[in-house]
Amino acid sequence: MNKLKLLKGGGTADELKQAVRTMRDIMPDYIEYLKIDAQLRREKFKALIESGWTEDQAVELCKGPL
Repeated sequence: MNKLKLLKGGGTADELKQAVRTMRDIMPDYIEYLKIDAQLRREKFKALIESGWTEDQAVELCKGPL
């Protein structure tokens, strides 16, 4: 039995290392994605307020998918 349970459900040290490399490789693109997502959600929120929704309603509507 493998004593290293490095990944959820098991996995090897090499698999974990590869997963870390992949995350490091995509991190800049993912951070950019998060920034754009935040901007879109902010604009959606502002548009909902301008359309007459309350802030609480706008927040709830912004929680789901764009």
